[in-house]
Amino acid sequence: ARRLIEAINQPIDLSQGRVTVGASIGLCVYPDARNTLERCIQKADSAMYQAKKAGKNCYVMADHEP
Repeated sequence: ARRLIEAINQPIDLSQGRVTVGASIGLCVYPDARNTLERCIQKADSAMYQAKKAGKNCYVMADHEP
């Protein structure tokens, strides 16, 4: 996840100037006996919002609780 964020953060040169993009990433393990695909997506989405709250260019791994 860290390498992905670093790659996304590389500046992009456009005719109007240079821009940068950031990312907040939520992760969840799948397949997992406790996670259906739908539940995993929900947990990853929740983890993404936690990453956004933590600051720019962060990632959060969803807990493994049911």
